[in-house]
Amino acid sequence: MTDYKVKRTPLLPPIPREEEFEKFDRLQQWRRGHLSVMEQLHRDIYDDVQSLANSVANIITKNDVMGYVSIFPWFSPAANVGAWSAIGDANQYLGTYCRNTSSNNFDLIEFSMSLKEGTYQVDFHGIKGANSGIVYVILSQIPVGNAIDLYAAATTYNFSVNMSVTVPASGNTTVGLKVQGKNASSNDYICAWTNLTLRKTA
Repeated sequence: MTDYKVKRTPLLPPIPREEEFEKFDRLQQWRRGHLSVMEQLHRDIYDDVQSLANSVANIITKNDVMGYVSIFPWFSPAANVGAWSAIGDANQYLGTYCRNTSSNNFDLIEFSMSLKEGTYQVDFHGIKGANSGIVYVILSQIPVGNAIDLYAAATTYNFSVNMSVTVPASGNTTVGLKVQGKNASSNDYICAWTNLTLRKTA
């Protein structure tokens, strides 16, 4: 017996009803509105990030208005002599510090900024140790203030000291740290620091 197969014609999709067109139109309107909101949100976030970046830059480089600047290990230096690296250490303030891994006498690191003429209190925050050198705060690569002897027989975290320095003229300059000598008991010239802050006092 012959087996005949019926060839079926594919059914055409049903013609959408008017309310389905309306639903589709509403969906498209919602999609366009949603995309518009997201685009505006992205623009707002970008503007906020830019504003925050500008505010940070103002704190760092336009402190002639605020009279305050704070330098941290993750800032990019304007110049350096020797190799300097940021190192994580949970024992230290902020969990990190910067040190001259080259460990040479006269190693230095400095950061660009604008300072207003006057007197500043400088706060140094760092680590003392048996292999540490004597460090000076430098202004345009010139040592100012008192020598900071970072030698200690045992490692001393979160060491801090402050001093007064004078900025002779307003304008762009560099501020940083320079190793210059060492304690007779020290066996190296390491400078490990976490924060250097300048506050205008007069």
